[in-house]
Amino acid sequence: MKIINSSRIAGVREIESFSLSRQWLMAIAVFMITALFFSSPARAEFSMLAGAFDGGEPKLGAYSCGPGSAGTPYQTVDFSVSADGVYGFTNAFSSWDWWDGDIFGYGLDVWAVIYDGSVNLDFLHENWLAEVGSSYYQAHVPLKAGRSYTLMLVGFCVTPAASGTWVVMLDGNGVVQSEARREIPEHSTGRFDEATATARGRCGEKLLNLDVAYKQTGPIRVASSGTYYFSNGNPAESVKTCQAIYSAPLDPSNVEAHLVGSGPFRPGLEAYEYGFVDMGQWAIELQADTDYWLVTQPEVGTTTSGSYFFVMAPPAPFRINPGLTGLWADRSTPGQGMYLDVFNSIDSVFMAWFTYDLQRPGPGANSVLGDPGHRWLTGLGAIDGSSSEIEAMWTAGGLFDSSNPKPSRSVRGHVRLEFDSCISGRAIYDFGPASVSGVVNLQRPYEDALGIAQCEQFNQGPGIPGPL
Repeated sequence: MKIINSSRIAGVREIESFSLSRQWLMAIAVFMITALFFSSPARAEFSMLAGAFDGGEPKLGAYSCGPGSAGTPYQTVDFSVSADGVYGFTNAFSSWDWWDGDIFGYGLDVWAVIYDGSVNLDFLHENWLAEVGSSYYQAHVPLKAGRSYTLMLVGFCVTPAASGTWVVMLDGNGVVQSEARREIPEHSTGRFDEATATARGRCGEKLLNLDVAYKQTGPIRVASSGTYYFSNGNPAESVKTCQAIYSAPLDPSNVEAHLVGSGPFRPGLEAYEYGFVDMGQWAIELQADTDYWLVTQPEVGTTTSGSYFFVMAPPAPFRINPGLTGLWADRSTPGQGMYLDVFNSIDSVFMAWFTYDLQRPGPGANSVLGDPGHRWLTGLGAIDGSSSEIEAMWTAGGLFDSSNPKPSRSVRGHVRLEFDSCISGRAIYDFGPASVSGVVNLQRPYEDALGIAQCEQFNQGPGIPGPL
């Protein structure tokens, strides 16, 4: 674990490494102290805060990763709680492990740092209450009803955030109010007790002479086909669960019938082996317009009575990202196309469209350099998910490799870029002065394996969780 050091050297804060044993000693001490001053009944309320990094976030130089580093991205979220008490915070989809970063997980690698009031970016330890990392992915914090708090999400130095979804699960005496609060679907939370129905097995695995409680939701349908992501961060005093997806209602006597997939329970696998078994992260491919039944059961080696809460997140929506930088063209119109450059730092995309006039020049038209019919348009537009609106600029009046005469630029129309994937999109254009509009289908003119791989990496992982 890495925690924020309170020292300040030349206005730049550093991050020091502490041993895992010290982490747990600190966590135990904080929890014991808060327990002395805050009496609270058994936790019963769950809340979920979630958001996304799109690559255009501001940077914190104070979290510098070394000489020449631009710092780490961050964003802040205001929140309050409805009742006094000690609240548990769980970084549900963090995927970084504390020793060497080689364990794969889902979601965005971020710290969730909790502040009493606002954040002082010049002195980050001021008003600091706690943090939620990845291996140390839970914190327990005393909070007061109606008081203003801030949750700051910060990318890791060793694995700086680019884009993706973050999810923080909370449990406590009351509910959390925030613009980042997301509705918890009915299927994601519940309670096991003595009256709960049982099945002979756990999460798709037959178990001899062992009946395990289960909750079933169905039929359910997902909005779009793709990879759906689960995470059970096991908030304090709640039941850690596993889930299974079926194509028909569960047969309690044969839990393997109609099984589509399940996770993370596996017989014989140690509860803490490989880290993310304990955190309960897994994913499954689901198809739209298909009925599924979701079954939730207590995990192996944990309490089997009480409340539970897990996250089910859809695939991340496609977003324009730096992997789209390069050449794009309609293969039916050779000799023309676009060059795009995506700037995450300003959340914008630049377009240079190389094309021709609406009509070929007359026989008498000539040019010293190039074709007299050549036209080119440029523009810069803000990124809005998978699209961007660009004012098309026409440049005229200049000379090759010369600063004089100074060329003129004017807006002559609009181009809307829309992308469906890392290999296809479209340009919807409207050039008012020329009274022409239409659509150009865009594809990569050659197999840009590196760009496609980079694009897919930006768009992998879960989207914002909520109702299906």
